[in-house]
Amino acid sequence: MRWRCLLFPFAWLYGCAAAFRRGLYNMGVCRRYRSFIPTFVVGNLRVGGTGKTPHTEYIIRLLNHTGQIALVSRGYGRKTRGYILANDLLNNQLTAENIGDEPLQIMEKFSGLQVVVSEKRVVALRALEQLPNPPQAIILDDAYQHVAIQAGLNILLTEYNDPYYNDLPFPAGNLREFASAARHADLVIVTKSPVDFSQQQAACIREKLRLTGSQIVLFSYYIYNNIIPKNSTAEAVILSPSLPVLLITGIAKPDPMKQYLTDKFHKIKHLSYQDHHTYTKQDIEKIKTAYSELEAEAVVITTEKDWARLKTETASGLLSHLPVFVLPISVAFLFDEEDKFIKIIEDHVRESTENSSVLE
Repeated sequence: MRWRCLLFPFAWLYGCAAAFRRGLYNMGVCRRYRSFIPTFVVGNLRVGGTGKTPHTEYIIRLLNHTGQIALVSRGYGRKTRGYILANDLLNNQLTAENIGDEPLQIMEKFSGLQVVVSEKRVVALRALEQLPNPPQAIILDDAYQHVAIQAGLNILLTEYNDPYYNDLPFPAGNLREFASAARHADLVIVTKSPVDFSQQQAACIREKLRLTGSQIVLFSYYIYNNIIPKNSTAEAVILSPSLPVLLITGIAKPDPMKQYLTDKFHKIKHLSYQDHHTYTKQDIEKIKTAYSELEAEAVVITTEKDWARLKTETASGLLSHLPVFVLPISVAFLFDEEDKFIKIIEDHVRESTENSSVLE
């Protein structure tokens, strides 16, 4: 597009600034902080929509049985600032406004998980290390650009339909760095891949990624799980294809979810909002109006992340008489490489733990 060509000089300057900053850390001019606790970074080059949350949940689910696990997140969309250990908050303080929608979503799924939100990830790491019961592993959400941290394992996600090699840095594109920054990842996962993807097609993608021989590339895909009722009104409803659906999404890329539900239900009405949208009273009234325009036995379906933001006292009260359901998402790996991914994660924890013991 012509406007992209006009913005290319600015994108080049933006990319150069990001590369220069990363280079200062790589050369040792700026010091990196490395925790004695095994750490994972789950991030991307492109803004939004690559599937960080379900992949993060996968790692937590994998490691949760090994001992205390911690998640560190910026808490995007929260109205608070600074370091917060969410586990220290009272129940009525555990809201998306205080800790962010994704940390809240994950925290409610995994009992015992330590959840920290902080703009400064180094501050979060140091605080976790000083806890009376420090975690056995730390997952840093959306921290690929936080080069002040020397993570043990850098996991970079890129979406099959929107790979980083077809994009440009801001403002001409949606990349936070040049695509060449992918070479700093230990593991690259091509997310939202087609289930019927062939090995030949995968080889073509691997070539376009232009990675080094030591970097590992895996392909994952989404699994839509059973739709879950989230209030007593929904629990009284038996879902069937004939029921009209009001779909509410405030995520970066809702089309795959909409298509999945279109194959399950005959009638879908979609209210789409920006990613991390904060639902106001006016939004709730709009939802109620849209619902009333459907047939009497219609249902509301939303994402887990949106439900975390719709659970405010005001919103949940206004929506209590509507049958609200959530469609959870998980991930799986193509080409029977799930065991390979599990081994990478478990080996990193084991090796980091052994090295820490030797240093002590």
